[in-house]
Amino acid sequence: LSFAAGKPYMEVYSEMVSQGELLSTRIIRNYLNQNIHKTIWVDARNYVKTDYNYIDARVDWDITKQNIKSRIPEFAKDAIVITQGFIGSNGEGKTTTLGREGSDFSAAIFATGLNAESVTVWKDVPGVMTADPSKMPDAIIIPALSYTDASEMTYYGASIIHPRTIKPLAQNGIKLYVRPFNAPQELGTVIGAEKAGKHPASFILKTRQVFIDFKVTDFTFIDERKLSLIFNALDQLNIKINLMQNSAVSFSICIDKKFDKVEKLVERLSDTFNIEMRDNLEMLTVKGYDQEALDKIYDRKEVLLEQKSKDVYHLLYVPEQKHKELSESA
Repeated sequence: LSFAAGKPYMEVYSEMVSQGELLSTRIIRNYLNQNIHKTIWVDARNYVKTDYNYIDARVDWDITKQNIKSRIPEFAKDAIVITQGFIGSNGEGKTTTLGREGSDFSAAIFATGLNAESVTVWKDVPGVMTADPSKMPDAIIIPALSYTDASEMTYYGASIIHPRTIKPLAQNGIKLYVRPFNAPQELGTVIGAEKAGKHPASFILKTRQVFIDFKVTDFTFIDERKLSLIFNALDQLNIKINLMQNSAVSFSICIDKKFDKVEKLVERLSDTFNIEMRDNLEMLTVKGYDQEALDKIYDRKEVLLEQKSKDVYHLLYVPEQKHKELSESA
């Protein structure tokens, strides 16, 4: 691969990471054509149109749905259509990417454009589980989830499904099946409109978290105007808040550490606020918690923020390894 000098880093990054999808789908296409069934390979970038963010790009739904609806069904009459997940293109035809687990989101995009009955995503776990089994061995599968519960879990950081996958499926009544590729006979988890009943407490861990505290510099209060400055900057930089808390004179947020977005946010707002920042943190969310679930959480030595609502418990803390490093350096 060769890239012209002077291209923005994010543009080069998107072009680079898209190659895996483009190459692997060509391999699958050739294998199926030779051994199983006739296929047609299409470039997802010609269908999924986005804004000009190269990373975590936002889909232009009107154009995208029209592209898919008008062209894909004709291809599918006589062959299996093979395309890519995770990638799209902007108005200039340049490659953009849809973010972590973006292939799930791509499946939802194509399903919406085709008015599909269901979508199946194949994973290396039995389905949606109450925790990451590699970190909590007693995690169990959740057989059924409502769109709302699944959407909340992805918002809080459940990595098995892209956060934006659920919305278009829910709006169009398309069921989502999450099933294990190493045991295709298993049913996995079905996500749909039906009420699935109360499910066991779910533990969701997000690493690489950054805690940012904005304090006013002129002894006034954090009012709506100052909050609007912060939220406007977050929107322009396409940054999602994982946790937030405010007092009379400060506003605190927890966000993912991605690329140089944190630095750009601080740069934009440093003239208006005194900004304090802690990084390399972890955030644990327990959805549907009870006392038994909270008793499973091991002690953390330094908690920065704790929040409880009726159904959700959040804990932002310095991970144990970080404490060990600090004590050894002291």
